[in-house]
Amino acid sequence: MNPPSLYPKVSVIVPTYNRKHLLKSALNSIFEQTYPNIEPIVIDDCSTDGTSVWIKQSYPDINLISLSKNRGAAGARNVGINAAQGEYVAFLDSDDYWEPDYLKVLVSALSKDLNSSFSFCDHREVSKDTEKQKNVHYTIKDKYRDLTHRSLTDVFIFTMSVVLVRTSAIKKAGLLNEKLEISHDREFYIRLLGCGNMIHVPKALVTRVIHDSNISSDYRVWTKNVFMILDIYFSNSTEQRHKDLESQIRSDWALLIARESWQKEKDVWFYVWMLLKAFRVAPKKMLSKFQNKLPV
Repeated sequence: MNPPSLYPKVSVIVPTYNRKHLLKSALNSIFEQTYPNIEPIVIDDCSTDGTSVWIKQSYPDINLISLSKNRGAAGARNVGINAAQGEYVAFLDSDDYWEPDYLKVLVSALSKDLNSSFSFCDHREVSKDTEKQKNVHYTIKDKYRDLTHRSLTDVFIFTMSVVLVRTSAIKKAGLLNEKLEISHDREFYIRLLGCGNMIHVPKALVTRVIHDSNISSDYRVWTKNVFMILDIYFSNSTEQRHKDLESQIRSDWALLIARESWQKEKDVWFYVWMLLKAFRVAPKKMLSKFQNKLPV
């Protein structure tokens, strides 16, 4: 048997759709990595801006997969996962970019714990329009029963660009759910937590670029996906550890979405719909809130 490689291969999956103008920073950050054994895979999700032609000309060493039909981010990532040959899989959004030691640090962290399924790091967010920056740090919160409970209740990994996954864990957990348009990553992490530990690296090694085309800013799409994740998890007969928390989790999400959407959009009907959704699953809790003040 051959000894394990000092630098096991990492497959880097970059899904893209009509973002040729943003791709250069992402792709350059892959080739600037200090980690030596990388398999870069770009999935062009049926772009119409000449992305595939540009990549072939500018980055001939990339494994380019051009889709004939648009499959969305989850579908494109699944195509990349199926093509990947690495022991680890990293994900990089086409509008984000890595620090040069990103893969070296995350592979090192993951390789030290054989019971871990994935690792992730902190990141910084940069507004494309204003160039303002802020650092986003993961913090431990004792109010959650465990990491699965937190994943069902809270978003604490904001981009797949900060995540490195063990390929063997993906085989156990399964591919990304293509029915989820924007929250397939969080549902994926919930399943990965069922296969092993999560490792956090407290360093901001990724830059996430925020701009108007970020799909997560659509509250209706976000709402649909949030409750689809809960439906998927709580309908699983083998996952009953958090069944007693279902009403609380559902009502908390409805109230959070109502608050944030009202502050951003002032849509009365959407706000009332969310409050009714919360009331239906947790009537006593909502009556208590209404006795004090309207939850905004």
